[in-house]
Amino acid sequence: MEEIQYTLVTRPAELESVVQRMQSADLIAFDTEFVSEDCYQPELCLIQAWVDGEIYLLDPYPLGDTTPFWDQLSRGSHVTVAHAAREEFRFCQRFTGRGPVNLIDTQVAAAMVALEYPSAYATLVSRFAHKTISKGETRTNWRKRPLTDSQLAYAASDVFYLPNIYHSLRTSLEKRQRFGWLDEEMKTVEVRYQDPVDEERWRRVSGSSSLQPRELAIIRNLYQWRLATAQTRNHPLRRVLRDDLMIEIARLKTDQPLKIRSIRGMNFSRHANDLTEIAETVGQALRLPEEQLPRKVRSEANYSKLSQVIQFSQTALGIVCRREQVAPALVGTTQDLRELVAWTMGEFSGDQPPLLDRGWRKEVVGDVITDLLAGKLAIKITNPKAEFPLAFDQT
Repeated sequence: MEEIQYTLVTRPAELESVVQRMQSADLIAFDTEFVSEDCYQPELCLIQAWVDGEIYLLDPYPLGDTTPFWDQLSRGSHVTVAHAAREEFRFCQRFTGRGPVNLIDTQVAAAMVALEYPSAYATLVSRFAHKTISKGETRTNWRKRPLTDSQLAYAASDVFYLPNIYHSLRTSLEKRQRFGWLDEEMKTVEVRYQDPVDEERWRRVSGSSSLQPRELAIIRNLYQWRLATAQTRNHPLRRVLRDDLMIEIARLKTDQPLKIRSIRGMNFSRHANDLTEIAETVGQALRLPEEQLPRKVRSEANYSKLSQVIQFSQTALGIVCRREQVAPALVGTTQDLRELVAWTMGEFSGDQPPLLDRGWRKEVVGDVITDLLAGKLAIKITNPKAEFPLAFDQT
């Protein structure tokens, strides 16, 4: 790996100089190193920024307040480039209440000109910069100070190639007239990155789909208690109370602390001080009137009787994506395809499915699938030995 020059920023006056340079930049590429394994909110350990050809490594520990960097990142007319930028977006939002301005996520952009998604940064460096980067510091302890030369060099490499990758991707997207797709997609992605509060998120607790309404009420209460407790203590949700333990507590349907403690896994010392609060939380759910209990969510569509058509449509999706060189995983999930088939065949009366309602996706995939289901298109084998042996044929 080539030697990369960088400047380590540890003093507020140095940070001010970086921010001033950012003010006139047309493009800023950035990344972060953080620790999230033992905390509710990831702990920021390092910021890497590429500004006008210079790389700056901002150390938040000696700096104390990095808000000026985030504030400048979220303002102005520059393009902001990052890779797999969910946490980077959230850091900016945490410090300023806004996301980075004109954000381009290279992982998303690459999926619009290639079949792989999500793609690793090292993969894009190899493909677009024709370089190989070291992975030696992937699991390093970013909290420990001082940072070693190898840690700093690794961190610098995470932004060094981003501008080249961005320019290569932009050229490919414009050549295929897809930059509008990326602009549209980034608006959707940024909403997803914001991780808005979802009052129904408790329904995602693993194993809850088989529970009865009273048990679901317990899960709902326990989830809300766990979330508030995790935020207060800055602990991961799973450390406060695992999903499987929540399911067992719900099935037990008791507000007696000793009985809750008898569940295998609840006798750990870390749960001892929480047993009373957990029991009270369960008791509140047990006392709810029937009309206030959550109901089981049932699918409106009978996907089982459409299984063969859905499998056939999956093949069609693959043909379209290979032909257009778009990553299937970015286009849509298996559930998105199920909803498209069910809605088109009159088996689903809900809102228009995402593959017919999301701009470029409808253009690339949705109309093809609906034409196929309507009998306007057929799939044929053109050449069994070809790289793309299947194709569509007008009927």
